[in-house]
Amino acid sequence: RDEVLIEYIEHFQERVKEIHMNGVNHYWGGFMEHQPVHMNNVIDYQTVFEKLREVNYQGPVILEIQGNDLEQMLIHCQQAKEMVIGIWNKTRKLRTRWNRA
Repeated sequence: RDEVLIEYIEHFQERVKEIHMNGVNHYWGGFMEHQPVHMNNVIDYQTVFEKLREVNYQGPVILEIQGNDLEQMLIHCQQAKEMVIGIWNKTRKLRTRWNRA
């Protein structure tokens, strides 16, 4: 639940030292984690990174994805980086939680 995550960030803002990020895909009653961010349909990254910016988070963001194709994984990492920078700099607004645009 997004509101719980936002409350957590707000409550523990002084104690959050690093963020681990990955796409989470909800499907057929289960969840698949460590997916590319564009496959995410669970976490509202727009709201999460706006809140982190609001509380002046200054730590690292660690992207965790899995796969066998290193070249493709690097592309996914670059896409995630561009998304986070865009949200942080207020130059990108996600249309939906599972959309990079």
